[in-house]
Parts: sequence; C-alpha cells; structure tokens
Amino acid sequence: MYFPYLRGRQFELIALRELVEKSVLSSKIIPVIEPVKLSSTLVKTIETYGEYGRTIALIMNPKVGSFRNDLKEEKNQKLKESFLTSLNDNDHILYMSLLRANLNPEKFIEKYADNMGTICTNKDAIPVYE
Repeated sequence: MYFPYLRGRQFELIALRELVEKSVLSSKIIPVIEPVKLSSTLVKTIETYGEYGRTIALIMNPKVGSFRNDLKEEKNQKLKESFLTSLNDNDHILYMSLLRANLNPEKFIEKYADNMGTICTNKDAIPVYE
C-alpha cells in the first residue's frame, strides 16, 4: 500500500477526484488528506471516493490551515452539513489522527475504532513506558 500525504488544497483534491473518475489510480494507493480548509472541493472529493468505492484517509485533527475553525463558523453551516453528510454516506473513509504530545486519543479511538489510524510526525509524541 502507498499512502501519499496531501494538504488537501483545491488543486490536489481536484487531481485526486479526476484520477478516481478516470480509473487511473491504483486501489493500492490510499491518499491521506490533511484538510487545510472546509470547502466544496473537499466535500466533492469525499463523495467521489465513496461513489467509486475507493478508500480515502482523512485527518480529523489537522495541524495546518483553518479547517477546524471553518467547521465552527456559523457562515459555513450549510457546507459543514454537506461535509458531515459526505462522511456519513461514505463507508470508505479511513479516519486518521495526528499523534501529538499530551494528546488524549481515547475519544477518537472510541468513535472511530473500527476504521482509524494514527500518524506520528514527532517521535516525542510517542509515550515511552518503563
């Protein structure tokens, strides 16, 4: 398996969507998207992967961009609803969490236990038990 890590910018998402629609992306490639902002392009990409039965990984606690704040803003309510619907309607999402020091992952694990993964970009975030 190959897991390309993408920031989820508009042109990256459009490229991923077109690769799936044209059936030129191997099923052994599962893109990992760290969304930088809530957008209709992100929603459409998630929907397309679901329609084609392809797996896509989505980082639920991104460290860059305005995605988390976008979800909270009232002006984005309609887009947020579309995003949440695209997640609920898609059985091909691998929910990912960025492992961070002092992060308590229990809620994430409880919610996504059957379909999740973690990414560690900082070795100091891995707890060491003696």
